[in-house]
Amino acid sequence: MRSTHGRIGLGVVLLVVAAILGSCATLGRAPSEVAGPRLFTFPGDWSTVPAKTITLFYPAQASWEFLMSPEHPGAEPLKTG
Repeated sequence: MRSTHGRIGLGVVLLVVAAILGSCATLGRAPSEVAGPRLFTFPGDWSTVPAKTITLFYPAQASWEFLMSPEHPGAEPLKTG
């Protein structure tokens, strides 16, 4: 009969081996390829749509005090809710 420490050690070894094998299997692939088949697809040929770079809103770049101050152009709508 094996001891509890032996079982835990074997479990840890198997877990490490599974993690290494899983990492090797996914090496060089995009996460979307690893996740499985797509649940839906977008209609149309998106390869013909030209790429465009846009700037997104960066949260926490302005303080609440500035947002509510008269210097901020959108302060009044924020104050009225």
